[in-house]
Amino acid sequence: MLFRSLGLGMQLAAPTILEHGPDDLRERYLLPTLRGEIVWCQLFSEPGAGSDLAGLTTTAVRDGDEWVVNGQKVWNTGAHYADMGILVARTDWDVPKHAGLSFFVIDMHQPGVTVRPLKQMNHHQSFNEVFLDNARIPVRDMVGQLGDGWHVALTTLSYERKYGGRVRPNLSSAPGRALAEARAEVDHYFDAYRWYPQRSSLKPVPAPVHSALPRCRHTFWYARSVPSSS
Repeated sequence: MLFRSLGLGMQLAAPTILEHGPDDLRERYLLPTLRGEIVWCQLFSEPGAGSDLAGLTTTAVRDGDEWVVNGQKVWNTGAHYADMGILVARTDWDVPKHAGLSFFVIDMHQPGVTVRPLKQMNHHQSFNEVFLDNARIPVRDMVGQLGDGWHVALTTLSYERKYGGRVRPNLSSAPGRALAEARAEVDHYFDAYRWYPQRSSLKPVPAPVHSALPRCRHTFWYARSVPSSS
């Protein structure tokens, strides 16, 4: 759990939820994410909407207290083991494309979500395609306001630019279960980057210098102020 708390959840999902709320989402997701109890993935790109993200066609249609989601996402790192996803979907076709998007968190373990690994020619398969077939999202799991998805997504993307520059922490070799689990998780996480040419020259740095720590501290102090629901 030690290293999982510094993954995509803490780098992208938690800062976005922290900034845009609402408070109910902060209370339910920030502390479990900080503890490493929830693994996240990002559901933005589509086969026809990569660089033109606002042109996405995945839809979310209101049905009582839920949103029903249909569409396809692609290039979703870690979706095959993620618990939750941050999702941008179209909620309004009758306005300019940037104004018709909304931002959600979605349960990846529900029946309407199918994850298929994309196996590259080098035999790695950290990327996935995700099919959403009448997947359900509770109304309370919208991040920000209806139709404000583009603005919320820009927040996520601003953090993603920093996320791409992360480097491998140099964890202590001291014995102990927590450190052993952390080292195993680091090895598993960074295995996907061994074949990225732009990552080939990465050198380990001491863990305290890790770029995620300022955001961890920010989220920690907020989560610490939230009364426990247990």
